[in-house]
Amino acid sequence: MIDAWSLLEQARADAAPDAVAAARVEWLAKGLKQADLMLATQRAYERAVDGGDKAGFLAAHQALNDFRRANADYDKANFLGLGGSERTWTRMSTPP
Repeated sequence: MIDAWSLLEQARADAAPDAVAAARVEWLAKGLKQADLMLATQRAYERAVDGGDKAGFLAAHQALNDFRRANADYDKANFLGLGGSERTWTRMSTPP
């Protein structure tokens, strides 16, 4: 992901003079941000399962959901998660 973010920053700089290109790069940035948040949520989920402390997972899952709500207008057909993993995350984040 570090390499992906570096490439995105270079694309932002390269696209800056062209409004259409810059908008396309920002569209890609939203997808990259979502992917980053999903990876963080999965890592936090695994730590919660292994260690029993759900605090980090709950924060990561909330950050992912907040990002999605803030970007609800983003390409909804492709703004999807990992299906089974996300159902598991939702079960873990829901109080008993």
